[in-house]
Amino acid sequence: MASTLTPAAYAEHVGASERSVRRWLADGELPAAELVARRWEIPADAVRVQRLPEAVADVSRDAVAPRAPRPATTLVGALETLPIYVDVDTAAQLLGISPYAVRRHADELGGRRWGLNGALVIPQSALRELAGL
Repeated sequence: MASTLTPAAYAEHVGASERSVRRWLADGELPAAELVARRWEIPADAVRVQRLPEAVADVSRDAVAPRAPRPATTLVGALETLPIYVDVDTAAQLLGISPYAVRRHADELGGRRWGLNGALVIPQSALRELAGL
């Protein structure tokens, strides 16, 4: 019988972190390993078996419908479907800048805190003004 290793020793043996080995054990990716008296015993010659998630494993390529092309989104079209106030991430995407820049210039954009958690929102009118609409 091959010698057994602890998760830390096996991690060093295969060049991975101990946390990764423990995750593999929890996910059943080391089928040769055994839990004996609440301690893992991993054979030195154990091989990791990566498994596909069940949702992915059950789907064949032929069963997946091709993606429909996305319609071109314009700023005007997007603003028509959005509420009066827009969250920081959406405002950044529409303006083509980072969310950090939107937060940094929230005062100039007319941003205000909204809701129970005080989320920062930007008025749609400010986005229209910046876009020249």
